This record gives sequence, structure tokens and C-alpha cells, in this order.
Amino acid sequence: MKNPRGLFSLILFSLIIIFIVIFVIGHISVFLNLLKLVFYALTFAYILLPIIEFIEQYMQPSKAILLLILLVFLVFLLFIFLFLPILNREIVSFINKLPAYATKSKQLCEKIQEDMELLEFPSGLKKTILDKLDALQTEIGNSLFSYMQKIINSVSQTIDLAIGIVLGFYFLKDREYFKKIIFDIIPRAIRRNTLKVFKEIDKILRTFIRVQILISLIISILSTIGFMIIGLQYALTLGFVCGLFEIIPYFGPFLGAVPALIIAALSGTNKFIWTIFTVILVQQIEGNIITPQIMGYSIELHPAMVILILWVGKALFGIGGMFFAVPLFLIFRIIVRNVYTSIVSNRL
Repeated sequence: MKNPRGLFSLILFSLIIIFIVIFVIGHISVFLNLLKLVFYALTFAYILLPIIEFIEQYMQPSKAILLLILLVFLVFLLFIFLFLPILNREIVSFINKLPAYATKSKQLCEKIQEDMELLEFPSGLKKTILDKLDALQTEIGNSLFSYMQKIINSVSQTIDLAIGIVLGFYFLKDREYFKKIIFDIIPRAIRRNTLKVFKEIDKILRTFIRVQILISLIISILSTIGFMIIGLQYALTLGFVCGLFEIIPYFGPFLGAVPALIIAALSGTNKFIWTIFTVILVQQIEGNIITPQIMGYSIELHPAMVILILWVGKALFGIGGMFFAVPLFLIFRIIVRNVYTSIVSNRL
């Protein structure tokens, strides 16, 4: 006969687990926001980890973290007083000129219609072209509105980002403490294999995040300089967008170039041609010089697999999901591979 006390403890434990699961499902949005804060913090910590490790070679950890906070604060002040006013001025100017851009796009469509009538295009072909132009004009308007909405939403999430940065500093400062907590939580039977998985995840995340951010920063600077040289309006904002979307493999450069090409098309044919040339030149520099020099590792994913991963990320979480799809898949792949290896080795 089973021990009644042991049976009671098992039932009580099961009820507690069920209650926790129900509670989490009932407040899923809160826990998703919590995970988002932790994600911000870990990303921030991974970016700054090489810096803090370098500084700690010359001073105590407590002084090193204070120096790091001071450096980040100085960079933040430079951004606030040097770049943010320009960025804000460009965004406000763009919003004010949206009606003018809408008028220009309408005039462009009317001119194309007049040219087709002069060239006596077949009525069926002419109707098809005009329908496509109307659809394209609507799509451009929706895209511009969508980009502005995302900018506004990103500003509204500044508080979450600030909290994530503060958490990131604590993760950096007390990383040995958090490592010990994780170490103690893991059962002894699976501790060795679990720590091996964590080390692999840590290695690939360190490389992936730092490399992608460095490449994005370089592309942002090169794009901004190129747009300034050809005299394209909103060069800083458009260059920032190009660098931001560079994080997305394969599709990122095309998505990042869309706003610049739209603004250039509404500014004239010559500007549009020069913008295409600038975008292609920057991407050639990135693909043939920057990435091969910086990307000192391979994620060992076939391009077809990356495209499918990005599609799943977009289908589940929209454009934002494309930013995180590849690193999340890499983590998932490491876990599955190690679990499979462990199961097979135990059976053998």
C-alpha cells in the first residue's frame, strides 16, 4: 500500500503546478512582457559583456561596472544632444510633407496615364497598368503610415527598454551570482549536459548578436553618408532604417531600402537612380568586404532553411519576428541536438 502522506504530497504538488499553469495562461500578456524585458536585458548584457570583461582586467569588478555605466551614459548624452535633434527634425519634416508626397504620387500616376493615351496603349493593358498603379499607390501610403506607427510605438516602449537596460547592468554586475543560482537549480543528474548546452548557446549568442549589431552599425553609417552625398532628404533617418533591417538575413537589405527608394521616387527620376546606385554600392561593400571580414563564424544554415525560418517568424510575430527568428532557431537547434544525443547515448 502506498504511503498516504507521499500520495498527498504528490497530489498537492500537482495541484500547485496546475494552478501556476492556469495563472500564467490567464495572465499571458503580463508574462510575455516580462520575457520581453528579460530579452532586452540579456541582449544589452551580451553587447556590453566584452567591454566589461576588458575593463575588469585593469580594475575591480565594482569599479569596472561604474566605469561602464559612465561610458554608456556619455554615449547616451551624445545621442540625445547630437543625433536625436536631427532625427526628430527629419521625422517631423517628413510628417509635414506627407500630403505633398501624396499629391506628387497622384500627379505621377496621372502623367503615366496621359503617356499611355498618347502612345495608344490597348485598353485592356492600360486598365491593368492603372489598376496596378492605384494598388501600388495605396500600398505605398499604407507602408509609410505603418512605418510611422512603428516609430510611435517604439517611442512608447522606451520605458520598457530603459528597465531592460537597468536589468542588463545588474546581469553584468552580478553575473557570477546568477550563474551560481542556475547551477544550483539544475539537478545533478543532468547538470553536466545542461551546462554544456548553456555554454553552446552562450557562445553562439555572443557571436551572433555582436556581429549583427556591428554590421548594422557600419551599414547605417555608410548608407547615411551615401544618402547625404547624393542629397537625399532624411538621410540620417533612412540610413538608420537601412542599418536596422540589416539584422534580418537576406531580406533585411531590401526591406531597409524600401523607405529610401519611396522618398527618392517622389523626389525625381535622377534622385531615384542615384539612390538605387547608393543602395547597391553599400550592399556590395557589405557582402564582399564587411561581412566576410567580420563574420568569423558560420551559423551552418542553408539559405533555404533561413528563408523558411524568417517566413515562420513573420507569420507568427510580423516583421518584428524576423529580427529574432534566426537566433531563436539556433538556440532551439542546440537544445534539440543535445537532447537527441543524450537519448541516443543512453539507449546505447
